[in-house]
Amino acid sequence: MRPSYEQLLTLNPLLQRRSPEEVNSLLDAIEECGYSWDPSQLMFYNSEISRGIRTQGLDMFTPEKFREHHNRIYQEYAANTKQYNLHAHGMSIWSRWVPRLIILFVIDLLGGWLILPIKYWLISLGIIIVLFFFMKSFFVDATRPRD
Repeated sequence: MRPSYEQLLTLNPLLQRRSPEEVNSLLDAIEECGYSWDPSQLMFYNSEISRGIRTQGLDMFTPEKFREHHNRIYQEYAANTKQYNLHAHGMSIWSRWVPRLIILFVIDLLGGWLILPIKYWLISLGIIIVLFFFMKSFFVDATRPRD
């Protein structure tokens, strides 16, 4: 099942620059590449390569550009399947936890000094920063597919 043109417009207002026919041809190309609509996450997902396409960037693609983009990603996947799957898993963990760390950092930065003594407040800020860089180096950089 694919989303309607109106539903896509609510998710990405920049698609208004395209006609419904252009959007439908883009959706055809997306489905040809093995992506299916996931209504719970409001995005297209390809289970073979564990890759999702959000609706926010669809206005930048034409069907041909999307096929080229997908072929490049699929070539990376086919070159080293195990490393690519590890990278996809690391990126899912990164995308799930980093926004929470950023919110925790902002809350701690703005209000932590009111609750905690200065010494413990600075330690808590340091722990959050170290955790952020640890996650970046472990889940993003270490799992990136190599040439």
